[in-house]
Amino acid sequence: MPERPIVMCLGAGTHQLELIAAILARGFDCLAVDRNPAAVGFSEAVTPLHSDLTDVRGILRRLAPAIRQRLIGVTSRSFGAVRQAQQELTTRLELPGMTAAPDQAPNWALLTDKRAYKQFFGDLGIPVPRQFNWSDPPARQQLLDWPSPLLARPVAGHAKQDMHILNDKDQRRRFLEAHQAHAKDWLVEELLAARRELTVLAWVVQGEVILISISAKITSASPPRFIELGHDFPLPVSLAVARHIESLLQRMAQAAGLDNTPLVAEFLYDDPPAEDSLWLVEWAAESGGELLVDQLLAALDPGYHYFDRLLDLHLLPAWRRYRPSDFRRTPWTDSQRAACVRYVAPQAGLYQGIQWPPELLADRRLLYRTEFHAVGQQLDFKDGNRARPAAFVVADERSRARELFHWADRMQAASRLILLDPH
Repeated sequence: MPERPIVMCLGAGTHQLELIAAILARGFDCLAVDRNPAAVGFSEAVTPLHSDLTDVRGILRRLAPAIRQRLIGVTSRSFGAVRQAQQELTTRLELPGMTAAPDQAPNWALLTDKRAYKQFFGDLGIPVPRQFNWSDPPARQQLLDWPSPLLARPVAGHAKQDMHILNDKDQRRRFLEAHQAHAKDWLVEELLAARRELTVLAWVVQGEVILISISAKITSASPPRFIELGHDFPLPVSLAVARHIESLLQRMAQAAGLDNTPLVAEFLYDDPPAEDSLWLVEWAAESGGELLVDQLLAALDPGYHYFDRLLDLHLLPAWRRYRPSDFRRTPWTDSQRAACVRYVAPQAGLYQGIQWPPELLADRRLLYRTEFHAVGQQLDFKDGNRARPAAFVVADERSRARELFHWADRMQAASRLILLDPH
């Protein structure tokens, strides 16, 4: 019997389990890379390779020639530096990657540096919030004098960590003095207040952008600000607006040199969404988090297998069973259901658990619930999204979407976070 092809998976933690399962279900062997020898993804069905996920040279050194000959692809659902390592590995191993030409790399500045890509895309005519710098006295004075609130955030930040609202001159002056030596690491932009936010999931397949979902994103209005507290699908948008969003992503993907990759993007919008009232907030060539690909898509369409499609994408064109139609049939085009994710709002303190409302636990619409922290773990607002203690997913028929979202809000408010009494 011929030896089975091998797919390398960067990461063997909890977030990679569904991707590893998709590899094994195809009849491939899985070479899972993780520096944690106790990673939950290491099992009898997985060949472990202990290494830091971004140590490309170390990973290549540990690959035996017999393993290299059987490798047909490198996959991951991670982000940032791990995605760069994934692309470098595919280039070095001459395997399918994010770009059609193996010797070409994506423009990483347009994928990882918020200031760089917003400047570039703004120059392309894609609406973005106004940016400010403080490289010279006139620019610094303009920043200090700007009449509306500003938002400062790390150019390479994630999980809504280390974000600052600068309302007045004193706050701005203190921020500039504290970060003057590292100005290149920060983006300061106009805070577009009183606008809503949407999240887009998409594929780029052979250079073509295909929408997976457009969902309404709910964020915290009180400290800690900008924490993501929920997502609702469907977000009522016209076909014209959906096509406009798709065209914006198409221009962005082309500019960044992307041919085969998942995408996630966030836009601010005026309600209702219109073509002339969309502003790019963030985007990345990754699957994203927030339980969207893990739970929300499955709640919308149990027959839609995101991680199978992700595996197809990362194996192009090595795997002959690839079918373009597998990517064009998505929850955006086919689902007749409504679904939403709700997160329990974080509080600072030692985590003891969640008291879920009995009404939620007894309802058939509840599909999934989870807690993110071990008992006794410290919750801290500075951790942004990572401070959220728990979440649940509910779904129903699309005709009852509004009722579902309101009910989910009530269940979210009734979910009680239990913290250790310091006394």
